[in-house]
Amino acid sequence: MKLLLGGGNKKIEGFVNIDILPMPNVDIIHDLNKGLPMINSDHVEEVIAEHVIEHLFNFPLLMNEIHRVCKKGAIVRIVTPHASYPQFWRDPTHVRPFTEETFKYWEEWRWLYQYPEFKILSTDISDLEQMRITLQVIK
Repeated sequence: MKLLLGGGNKKIEGFVNIDILPMPNVDIIHDLNKGLPMINSDHVEEVIAEHVIEHLFNFPLLMNEIHRVCKKGAIVRIVTPHASYPQFWRDPTHVRPFTEETFKYWEEWRWLYQYPEFKILSTDISDLEQMRITLQVIK
């Protein structure tokens, strides 16, 4: 199984689109702030989350849930505006800023909050509007 989180009306072949809004290409209408209770553990091989995590109040819960539902070695691709991107602060629906350092809390600093482990495979901040992070689930 592959998940597209907060995909809105976007359709990616082979991915289940979970979004809070009832749009034509949404497969499951759900608030990601409440995790992923409808997905079985160790069932997902890839997750894409593009321009959604900055809208979530409970991002650590979602990261815990992504880890739970993913198989060992699963790939998680995240695209979000960088905190230094001026438009980030203009959008009133953005509730949490991110930098490339944020994701170290799920890798080298995870002991601090006992977060599940992810490995950072790549970070691309060449376009601050679309900071790209690729993670691998470690179990």
